[in-house]
Amino acid sequence: TQPAEAYCHALKVVAGNLSATALYDTVTDLDARLKQREFPDAAAPQVARHAQGHGESILLVDDEDSSRLVARQTLEHSGYRVHEARNGAEALSIYERDPAGIQLLITDLMMPAMDGVTLLRRLREITPTIKAIAITGGLSRAEMERVMEAESAGFILKPFDAAVLLEAVWRALHPR
Repeated sequence: TQPAEAYCHALKVVAGNLSATALYDTVTDLDARLKQREFPDAAAPQVARHAQGHGESILLVDDEDSSRLVARQTLEHSGYRVHEARNGAEALSIYERDPAGIQLLITDLMMPAMDGVTLLRRLREITPTIKAIAITGGLSRAEMERVMEAESAGFILKPFDAAVLLEAVWRALHPR
């Protein structure tokens, strides 16, 4: 059942971005593969050993509940402590309570109340060296320029899988 569990986890990562038809097709394909035992163990998501966390604290900000939930579960399962916020204003409030307790900000760019770039700029007023990763469904040229101006450590395009998220977190926390 390990391959099935891994595939289901991967499906949960992208399910929020699939149409009902695409989700049905994906589940149908999974069912067929499992019945025929064509699902290779190698297809299970492999996370590099170095990408595992050691209790580092991450502030995760996303107004999409499903995206935030999957990212939180992935990060926690990999050894990180996660504080969640639905928008930039909520995140700023969390951060102001214990700025030294947050090692990394992961923020969606497009959110109500306060967008991710504005949030990062505000946090940099408090802690100029805060590390950050921007996440978005797609970067327009204007968004890309705003991310670069805010000096985000990197960005991830949605949908992303666990390995992509964990690798980006590792690189942000351990720059060379």
